[in-house]
Amino acid sequence: MRRLEDRVAIVTGGASGLGKTFCLALAEQGAKLVIADIKDKEARQTASEIQGKGGEAISIKADVTSEEATLAMAQDTLEQFG
Repeated sequence: MRRLEDRVAIVTGGASGLGKTFCLALAEQGAKLVIADIKDKEARQTASEIQGKGGEAISIKADVTSEEATLAMAQDTLEQFG
């Protein structure tokens, strides 16, 4: 049993480094991932890697220092995963 089945995780800075490591680990446990990062290309690559392993993931270009971008990220997450 995967412990995070039907859970959604938003990982800011999830495109590379420790953030990517956390994304991959959460996906292995069944979480649906939102990879939010200002590095759009790398975030899309991380999402593709998770999808390639059968997981669910989206990437969102987001600068969490911006309230507007953070609210948009939350809205996109709700639209995608409910």
